[in-house]
Amino acid sequence: MQQQTSYIDEELEIQLIGGLLNDNEQYQSVKEVIQPEFFYSKLHQQIYRAIQERLDRGEPVDAVLLSDDLKNTDTGSSNVDLLSHLASLQKNNTTSANAKSYASKLAQHYWLNRKKTAHLNAANGDIDAENKILNGFYDSKLRAISGGAAPTPLVIEDTLPEPYPVESLGVLSKYASKIASTVQAPVEMVANSLLSAASLSVQHIANVDRDGELIPLSLWFFTIADSGDRKSAVDKHCSRAVKERDKQLRTEYQVALTSYKNESDVIQRARQHILNASKKGEAFNVTELAEKLNELEEPKPPKKPNVLTSDFTIEGLAKSFYFGQPSQGLFNNDAGGVFGSYAMNKENSLKTISQLSTIWDGQSLERTRGDEAESMTIENPRLACHLMLQPVVAKTLLSDEILMKQGYLARFLMAEPKHIRGTRFYTDGTELNKVSSKELTELLGKPLKEPYPLDDRGVLTPRELPMSKAAKIKWIGAYNAIESELSDDGELSHVSPIASKQPEQILRIAGVLTLIEDPKAKSINEATMDNAIRLGEWYLQEAVRIDAVSEQSKIDSHCKRLLDWLVANEYREFVDRDLSNSGPSELRKDQSLRQRLLTELVELGYLDLLPKGSIVNGRTIRKTGWKLINN
Repeated sequence: MQQQTSYIDEELEIQLIGGLLNDNEQYQSVKEVIQPEFFYSKLHQQIYRAIQERLDRGEPVDAVLLSDDLKNTDTGSSNVDLLSHLASLQKNNTTSANAKSYASKLAQHYWLNRKKTAHLNAANGDIDAENKILNGFYDSKLRAISGGAAPTPLVIEDTLPEPYPVESLGVLSKYASKIASTVQAPVEMVANSLLSAASLSVQHIANVDRDGELIPLSLWFFTIADSGDRKSAVDKHCSRAVKERDKQLRTEYQVALTSYKNESDVIQRARQHILNASKKGEAFNVTELAEKLNELEEPKPPKKPNVLTSDFTIEGLAKSFYFGQPSQGLFNNDAGGVFGSYAMNKENSLKTISQLSTIWDGQSLERTRGDEAESMTIENPRLACHLMLQPVVAKTLLSDEILMKQGYLARFLMAEPKHIRGTRFYTDGTELNKVSSKELTELLGKPLKEPYPLDDRGVLTPRELPMSKAAKIKWIGAYNAIESELSDDGELSHVSPIASKQPEQILRIAGVLTLIEDPKAKSINEATMDNAIRLGEWYLQEAVRIDAVSEQSKIDSHCKRLLDWLVANEYREFVDRDLSNSGPSELRKDQSLRQRLLTELVELGYLDLLPKGSIVNGRTIRKTGWKLINN
C-alpha cells in the first residue's frame, strides 16, 4: 500500500527499542539524538516515551515493567498484546554502536519527512513553511545529525517483502518448505515454481465458474532473482513431473508417428491402385470412382508431444498449440533473452503482448496469413508460465509503460525475494531427493496423466468448477476490499491494472489448489478460498512494493541525469526556465517531473532553494530558484 511519507522504517524502530530493552546502557548513546515524536508508529512513540521517563529517573526498564506502565495508555494499537510485543522486541541484540547509528537514521527520517511536508505546505502558500526552508532550518537539523556528511545517496535501500504465506499453499506447502531449505533458495521463488507447475498440471481439467463466466486456471509468474540464486536448482525439483510427462509423450509420439506413416502409405497405395485400375481401360463410373476414393479416410497425424515450450513468438506459440498439445507451459529460468528477442522488439511487442494476453484470458488465438495453409485458429489454448528474470532485465521491463498499460504485466504474479547468499552452508539433500521429490512428482504428475477433455473437433473443453456458497462469500469480500481501494485517492490507484486483475488471480489460485489436491473435486471449498485470498493479498502487496521500488529507481535515474547535466553545463545557480529551455530532453516539456526532481534533490541535500529577488545569472528572479550545493 502507498505510504503517506517517504521515509518510514518500522523495522529500524523495532531494532532500536529492542536494543534499549535488552541493554539499558544503550540509552546514553541515543538520548541526545531522538525524541518520542521521531518514531512513526504511535505505539513505538509511547514505548520510547515510557523508556525515556524511567531511565531519566534512573530506574530499570524491561518488557514487564513497561507493560505495567502502559496498561492504561492509548498506544494506538488496541489489538496488540503489549507484553508479548515488548517481549519480542527485547529479543533483539542491538549493539551500542548500532543503537546510535539507528537513532541517527531515525532522526534523519523524521527531519526529512518534516522538510517534505514543509515543501508541500510552502507550495500551498504557507509563508512560515517557506521561510523555514529558505532559512535552512531543516537543513541545519539534518547537518547536525550527519555531522556535515554528504547528501543522502540517490539510490535508496529496497524495502523487504512481507513473509510469504507458505502454509496457504495447501498440499504444496510442505514441499515448498522442504525444497527451500534443502536447495537453500528463497521460498518465494520455490512457491512460484510450484504453483506454475501445478497450474500446468491441472489447467486442462476445469475452469472456475464465476456467475456463468468461465475462468481458466492458467497462472503466470515473474520471479526476479540474480544469477547464482539457484533458479535452475529450484526449477529442476519443481518441474520434474512436467519433464517426465514431456518425455513420456515424446516416446508415445514416436510410436504414433510410425503408425501414422504406415497407415498413410497404405492409403496412398490404395488410392494409386484405384486410379491405376481406371487407366487400364476398366469400365468405371466417375461417381463410383470418387466414392471409392472418398472411402479411403486419411489418417490424422499425431499431435506433437511438447508440453513445455520456450518459443515466445506468437507464430511459434500458435504452431506449437495447433500441431501440439492444447495445454502447455512456458518455463524459463533465465528469461532475459525472451524480452530481448524478435517477439519483443519495437515492431512486434504490441502484437505479441496482445495475443499473449488473449491466451491468458483463455480466448481463441487467430493467426491469419495470405497463404491459407499458414492461417490457423487455436481454440481454448491453456498456457502456464514462469519466467525468472535478473533484476537488470526486470528494471527495464517494469518501467515499460506499454507493457503495464496494455495489461500484460498485470497478468503476472510477481516476486522479488531477498537473496540468502552468505547463509547457504552445506546441507545433505538426500532426504529431499529420495522421499519428498518422489512424492511431489507423483502429486503433480497424476493430473497431467488425465486425458484431455476434447470435443468432437478436438478442442479442449474443461469442465466447470464452481465455488461453494461459503467460498463465494469469502471471494466477494476480497473482491470488494480491492475494488474499494481503486478510486483516485485509493491505496491501490497507482497499481490499478494489477489490482483489477487480482480477484481473478485469486480464483485461478483457488482452482489450482483445489485440483492439485483432488483432480476430481466438484467445487472450491471455503478453506481453499481462504488460502487463495491470503496468497493473492501477498502477491498484490509484493506488486505494490516492486512498483514503488521501480518508480523510485526511475526518479533516482532522472535525478542523477539532472545533476550530471547541471555539473557538465556549469549551472551553479538556475531557474526553472533554464531546464525547460535547454535541460535534459525528458524534462523540457514535463514541468511536473521537473518539480518532482527538484523537490527530491532539495530534500536529499543536493540543492538549496533561492528566494524570490535573488540574482541568478545576472537577473533578478521573480520566482524560486535553486543552487547546487558544493558536495
